[in-house]
Amino acid sequence: MNWNIGLLLCLLLVPVWEIPRLRRLRSARDMMTFFLVWVLAVAAVLADIAEWPYLRPLDWIKLLVEIPGKLIS
Repeated sequence: MNWNIGLLLCLLLVPVWEIPRLRRLRSARDMMTFFLVWVLAVAAVLADIAEWPYLRPLDWIKLLVEIPGKLIS
């Protein structure tokens, strides 16, 4: 089995386990941060499967820092 497919399957199961915990916290900021990181991880795996070029690490870290601040403010 391809490692990317195994990683993608694990990533697809993570929200099933984590969403109930995040709901108990009742924090929109935590939920938004979780989904941003999760979407970036899934997108990176899909880009690797499709052999597309993807963002450099500092680029996606910059996105993670700037987007939640703009959405909450």
